[in-house]
Amino acid sequence: MNSKQRIVIAGAGFGGTYTYAHLHKYFHGRRDVELVIINKNNYFIFTPLLHEVATGGVEPSNIVEPLRKVCGCCLHEFHLGQIDKIDLAAKEVWMANESCRRIPYDQLVLALGATTAYYGTPGVPECVFTLKDLDDAIRIKNNLIHSIEEAYHFHDSTKAKNRLRFVIVGGGATGVELAAELADFCYETFSAYYPQDLISKIEIILLSKADSLLASFSPHFREIAHKMLLQKGVKVRLNAGVVRVDSDSIELDNGEKIETRTVIWVAGIVPSKCDFISNKEVLLDRSGRIEVNEYLQMKDYAEVYVLGDMACFKNPGDTKVVPALAQVATKQSKIVASNIIASIDNKTYRPFYYRSSGSLLSLGRWLAVAEIGSFRWGGHLAWWMWRTVYLSKLLSWSKKMYVAVDWTLNLFSHRDISEIGGGGGKKTGIRR
Repeated sequence: MNSKQRIVIAGAGFGGTYTYAHLHKYFHGRRDVELVIINKNNYFIFTPLLHEVATGGVEPSNIVEPLRKVCGCCLHEFHLGQIDKIDLAAKEVWMANESCRRIPYDQLVLALGATTAYYGTPGVPECVFTLKDLDDAIRIKNNLIHSIEEAYHFHDSTKAKNRLRFVIVGGGATGVELAAELADFCYETFSAYYPQDLISKIEIILLSKADSLLASFSPHFREIAHKMLLQKGVKVRLNAGVVRVDSDSIELDNGEKIETRTVIWVAGIVPSKCDFISNKEVLLDRSGRIEVNEYLQMKDYAEVYVLGDMACFKNPGDTKVVPALAQVATKQSKIVASNIIASIDNKTYRPFYYRSSGSLLSLGRWLAVAEIGSFRWGGHLAWWMWRTVYLSKLLSWSKKMYVAVDWTLNLFSHRDISEIGGGGGKKTGIRR
């Protein structure tokens, strides 16, 4: 085993990347500690802006940060690939590529995030667009542009309407933000380049299985967001469960069929599966999250930390698991890093307790809603705050500048409508 303390971070989302940043800041220059990041992509992606990439508001490359750049200092390691197995007894991570590398660790951070939840709905995996990574966002944008280009040539009004009926499934934060940006993209940008009789055929439908949007937010917050969506021309359908999706329609639980060629599924997430962990004694909750103690350590394995969407953590005295939010993962990363430091330098461990910093929700051009403590408001000020907060959280100054330029240009010009890499089948972004 290496004489250095090797800390392996599996996953480079908010939890993993921010844990690395905290550890690197503390251990910078030390030769007795080695940091290793493993990730399926060679970049960190700023997921809160994916809906803007999908609707042409931000360039794709501006919300990613190369991991080689992130961990280039101090010669820390980065391994690209999928994890095949974690051997808790041997303290090894097995990679799933041809080299079959085994990466030993002294401390392990599990931050592999979550995947899209399909809930066993027939047709969903094959026939919908999702919004979990950069390729998803690019596929959605290409499909939107290709749909209106196709509709432009249809003489049959019904076919044109079917191409231009965009259905978003999921009334949570992602669905609401995406619906608002999609309305801006269609009714502002498209209207500058396509005939108005074609624009009038566009229909944006947001489906929520619950009896309100944004079920985890306060009633006042939900009301403001709902009202703003309606003002933008989004049709909101509540108590609308989906039972089937095919290539030409979506079927609701009341028997209604909606003809559409574009279904964007943002109806929820499930934690990344943990069946690659060798020891079957790992405790999971009903959703498949790994149970952790107050220090975010896996039970019975103090050298393994779990955070973000994979972790089942409840505040003391609370029956609810903390929400699967980037805010939670970034807060947990600080505690995980502190406790790893404590284990190496014989310091005091810190328990985690989640306190929300508030909620911000973008609703397109000049509009947002904010909730911080007992204060709730919407409009231009909330929009300015949303942009300021998220801009500050981008990792590098260059990305902050690029995104700021994108946003500034969009205030004075229309978004880009180039279909780049489109054509073909679902893998390239178009449902035929």
